[in-house]
Parts: sequence; C-alpha cells; structure tokens
Amino acid sequence: MYEITPETRDRLVVMKAIGRLTATDYEIIRPRFEQLAAAASGPLHVLLDWSELTGWNAEGERDAFAMWAQEWSDVERMAIVSGDKFIEDGLQIAKVLSKTTVRHFQLADAAEARAWLTV
Repeated sequence: MYEITPETRDRLVVMKAIGRLTATDYEIIRPRFEQLAAAASGPLHVLLDWSELTGWNAEGERDAFAMWAQEWSDVERMAIVSGDKFIEDGLQIAKVLSKTTVRHFQLADAAEARAWLTV
C-alpha cells in the first residue's frame, strides 16, 4: 500500500510504500496525488519512501510506471529512498520522468533526501 504521510504540505508530497504494491494501491493513491498536485503552489517535490517496500506484482509495476508517466508534468523533483534492492526500479522511473530531476538516496540518507526536496 502507498500512504501519503503527515509530512506532506504544499509542494512537498511524501509517499510511503508498505509491503507489496498492487494495481489497486495505485487506483487508491492516484486521485489523492492528483488533488495534491492541483492544490500545490507550483510543481511538486515528491519523496518516495521505499524503506518498507517488498516489491510489486506485475499489474502494480505496470500501473506505477503509467501513473508517473501521466503525472510527470506535476513533479519537478523526486527523491527515492530505498535500499540497494530497488535502485534499478528507481532508475526506471527516472527514465519515464525525463523532465523531472530524480535522485536515489540510501535508507541512511533519508534526511538528506528531505533536505534536497525542500531547497
């Protein structure tokens, strides 16, 4: 499941992935993300916290790329915080978001990721 954390405010959106993501998770989170994008004072800075992510099923992975491909214009910066297991997935998202600056941060560098997004 994805959840929008209480740290989210104005242009900063913090999304935490928990467990194995499915297509249903994206169906649930997408309208909330679109609301946040519409209400923001400018392009979004998104932190994807994958510290508790265990993976995706096939439909979940497909929907993840579809969501970010369609919503990329609302995102100026994206920080992906994960362990080594998901670095390649983060790089794939970065390719989809060609006009978005995407950086990967190790779990121990989560504070640095937040600081980079709030500059």
